[in-house]
Amino acid sequence: MYSALTVAAVLAASAVPREETIQDERVACAGPPEDLDGDGVPDLACITRRGDQEPQRVVVVLSSSPAQVALDVPILGCPRCGGSLGLSVEIEAVPGMLNVRERGGSREEWTRGVSLAYRAGTFHVVGESYTVLDRTSRAEVELGTSYEDGVARSHRILRPASGGETATAAWLDIYATAGGGESRDPPLSHPHILETVIDRADYVIEGDASWSNADDLSFVIRAESAGSEIRIGLDVKDDDVQVAGTADRPHGDRVELWWDRGGDPWTGSFEPKLAPNPKTTEGVSMELLPAGKVRMTRIFPGNRAQPGVLASWKRTSSGYALDIRAARHLFEGPADRFDREGSDTLANVTVIVRDVDAGKVREKAMGSSKLEHRGAPFEMGWLHLRRPEPAGQLRPGRARDR
Repeated sequence: MYSALTVAAVLAASAVPREETIQDERVACAGPPEDLDGDGVPDLACITRRGDQEPQRVVVVLSSSPAQVALDVPILGCPRCGGSLGLSVEIEAVPGMLNVRERGGSREEWTRGVSLAYRAGTFHVVGESYTVLDRTSRAEVELGTSYEDGVARSHRILRPASGGETATAAWLDIYATAGGGESRDPPLSHPHILETVIDRADYVIEGDASWSNADDLSFVIRAESAGSEIRIGLDVKDDDVQVAGTADRPHGDRVELWWDRGGDPWTGSFEPKLAPNPKTTEGVSMELLPAGKVRMTRIFPGNRAQPGVLASWKRTSSGYALDIRAARHLFEGPADRFDREGSDTLANVTVIVRDVDAGKVREKAMGSSKLEHRGAPFEMGWLHLRRPEPAGQLRPGRARDR
């Protein structure tokens, strides 16, 4: 904890003359102070505490407004989650940005991090990270998400204990809004991402030699969680839509949806799950047929009844739009994982769009995840599903079950 002398020195260097602006107990302050709002003068940023039962808070006082607090929000974990290692926090300032980290644990040491940037008069989350290290075996899992240009790009890295090959995965997160298009807005949540755009060459997972640009093949995903139903809408940009069902076109463009209900996509020893599990993994294909119909085919596992997934499609000026409806319980399981704030259920999901312009043998495929092993939970990305509210507590204006 910073001493009164240290706090006074930080305040003096930051050109914030009134220490009483921050009245909480100081846990740590960023030093040396940096200019956070771009006015050329250093500002004051601290991790504070309001009591033993309260979480740490990020508090910022800008030199341009020294009499008021510019940011005052809870951040990171709970006050009693430090384990035998205890709970430690640190805050670092760089021009225009704050990096906050929290550490704790026992046998497994964990580190959570959040990066905040000052933009358009307020602070925004631009990155999050989470790392767990097994202090005995030295095996490690690392997760990270960056929020730039309205897209959440995530990665996970598993470093095995035995010095074996490191496993990596990368994907674009998909966020399901609440029914009626509402989106949650708790303090320091991820930015409001209402759609996920997949239009980069590095997400072409097959046929990259025949992919030219986003007009050739790309897509946008929008998801909505309304009661017991999940709707996933895709706007596919395709310069030559192929429809199956005729003698000269036995195969058409199609979309694959893969998901896994097995919780963490790695084992307790931080080994990646690189093969689909018949007990938890599902894969379906939706092929375009005439008159807006879809041929639904189970890809994996092949010996089960068709899951409760419905779909329809229509042409658009730039390609086609596919509407998918599914029961929410298909994506949830006993080992559900939740996001850092505990408000979203995280489901292992990936979407693949297949384009047969070049023929069945040389078709192109673009995915929301950078897949190497088809149906591998480890390589699937996160679909963020807002946790349903108790009956009778729906907010005004929220769509009820359809």
